[in-house]
Amino acid sequence: TFDIAGAAARDWEDIASVRMGNRDLLMIADTGNNLNVPMPGRIYIVAEPKLNTNKRKVRSKLKCIQCIRFRLEDGWFDSESMGVDATRKRIYFVTKPRKKGQQSTVYELSKPAQPSKKVLVAKRLTVLKGVNTATAMDISPDGLRAVVLTYGNAYEYVRRKSETWAVGFARPPRVIVMPRRSQGESICYGADGKTLYLTSENLPTPLWQVGAGAAAKRP
Repeated sequence: TFDIAGAAARDWEDIASVRMGNRDLLMIADTGNNLNVPMPGRIYIVAEPKLNTNKRKVRSKLKCIQCIRFRLEDGWFDSESMGVDATRKRIYFVTKPRKKGQQSTVYELSKPAQPSKKVLVAKRLTVLKGVNTATAMDISPDGLRAVVLTYGNAYEYVRRKSETWAVGFARPPRVIVMPRRSQGESICYGADGKTLYLTSENLPTPLWQVGAGAAAKRP
């Protein structure tokens, strides 16, 4: 168990493991906002700790390298999904609408090089057609694939190296059939960028492995 110095766990929703500047980092999204109140989101960045292979429980404290405060460009919304494109140092969020008929929207935020207390603004990119209960997301290590999870299936978006994610997210996604879960709110790519791992928030919490990138066709 790790505590993050100076962090407040308001409503932590997603986490990303990335490599930037020859460092392995964890980026933790405190972005839950069920009531859509005027409240900036936070991203806590820490050095990724080494796994403790001992069976004995250990509680340690991690230093917060950077805390990014931000808001979405066009309002205050709940977001349970964060993905990080380490190749471009961009952070992406997908909203989780509460009203029937609304669809999820994706936003982009450039990772600031230095810590700042300023509230940054995440730019609105596009609506994800057909996605309305986004619960988690991840971006592959090469920065070319993004997967958005719902309580049902997952949706994989692809971009070329020469393209931005505004182009990639505007394309129709590839639907990836997910196993039935009690409450699926987590997903990530493996190091190979071709495998997805997911589990459930409610018990029981088995770990599933689902094939992804290898079968996806590039546009």
